[in-house]
Amino acid sequence: MSSRGDNSTRPRPLATAYSGFYWEGARNGQLLIQRCADCMRYLHPPGPICPRCGSSPLQIVEVSGRATLHSFTTIRHLFHPAFRDDLPYIVARVELEEQAGLFLVTNLRRCAPEAARTGMPLRIIFERVGLDVLPQFVPANVAESSVGAP
Repeated sequence: MSSRGDNSTRPRPLATAYSGFYWEGARNGQLLIQRCADCMRYLHPPGPICPRCGSSPLQIVEVSGRATLHSFTTIRHLFHPAFRDDLPYIVARVELEEQAGLFLVTNLRRCAPEAARTGMPLRIIFERVGLDVLPQFVPANVAESSVGAP
């Protein structure tokens, strides 16, 4: 797990009754996603019922953390002072390998903006940012030992 220091001025993720398991999993180095117990469809963002079949028995399962870069944008302009040292950075929509259409919005780390390509294989890392642990992604070919720095 990498660390970017304790910056208490950063906006923090908000854990809700439906998403608390996601953030708890991240603190434990796990990517947890809901799955419908009836139709077995994964769903994200988390919610109270399956949007596909309307069923409410939902399971919480760990997924692999392997994904494909679906789309991205490079942030080059400062929108919040706490992100000054991060510029430029990549906000990415990644598709998890477990299911077509299962997307997460995250950051793509350890990848120069000019090297990012839709379709590139990715893997998850868990990055400590202040009091939080954030699921982030890096190119699948980035060596494990090099993921410590943003």
